[in-house]
Amino acid sequence: MSILNQKGAINGFVIIIISLIALGGGLFLVLETQEPIELGPNTNSPASEHKDEHDDHDHEEGDEHHNQDDNDTPSQPPVQDGSKPACRPTGCSSEICADEEIGSACIFKPEFACYKAATCERQPSGNCGWTQTLELKQCIKSAKDPGGPIIQQPPESQPFAYSGTLLAGDSTTPLLDFNKTDYDLALSQNKDIALYFYASWCPLCRIEFPKMEDAFDQLDRNDLVGFRVNFNDNDTDSHEKDLAREHGVAYQHTKVFIKDKQRILKNPEQWSIERYIDEISSAF
Repeated sequence: MSILNQKGAINGFVIIIISLIALGGGLFLVLETQEPIELGPNTNSPASEHKDEHDDHDHEEGDEHHNQDDNDTPSQPPVQDGSKPACRPTGCSSEICADEEIGSACIFKPEFACYKAATCERQPSGNCGWTQTLELKQCIKSAKDPGGPIIQQPPESQPFAYSGTLLAGDSTTPLLDFNKTDYDLALSQNKDIALYFYASWCPLCRIEFPKMEDAFDQLDRNDLVGFRVNFNDNDTDSHEKDLAREHGVAYQHTKVFIKDKQRILKNPEQWSIERYIDEISSAF
């Protein structure tokens, strides 16, 4: 190679090196003048944007679940006060006071008119019945016996003669839980006695016996005493077993009427309130 060619090659190589050095310095200056890149929560990098979208989605889902829980929360049921249905007149002539509809024979009796001005409400026994005011008693007495004597208000101080639990009625016409002492006292006083043989496991007894209680709440007889006698269940005592044998009772829900210490009726049929009142009025 000639000396001229060698010099040309060297010069070209030098120019290339100088250009590269210049280019490198310019790149360095460019990098030095750039603002530093901050990597933080506000960085709009794809990863950060994906994370933000994920967080926003989670937040929206959390709000959605929260609202759903609020909407799915069942409303509180209305507070029940445990009260029984209201007492109201029922029957064909509105002669019965009860908390359910009760059918009765459409036969009008003069005493039924007395109930128009009477109060139908729940009695101390817990059963519905006509409140036995002096006016109501006198009205019924006059309707049944127009020429009869006027009913006098019994003295308030008159003691209650019986020790058993009063299930219905009042001190004048009580319906009692049976005990032998009270039963013997009623016999000794020559009272009319109505017995109901009751078994705690008997569904018919649970349906019918409240009707006898309602009837006693409406009756006003100072010569009548009623007893609920346990029969063939865990509450039955030896005196009640003897009483059932004495009157030949074979079935629960049997009614037995006793007058002048003699049995005058024994009936296992189901009775309504009206039939209780009619049967008692007819028998005694």
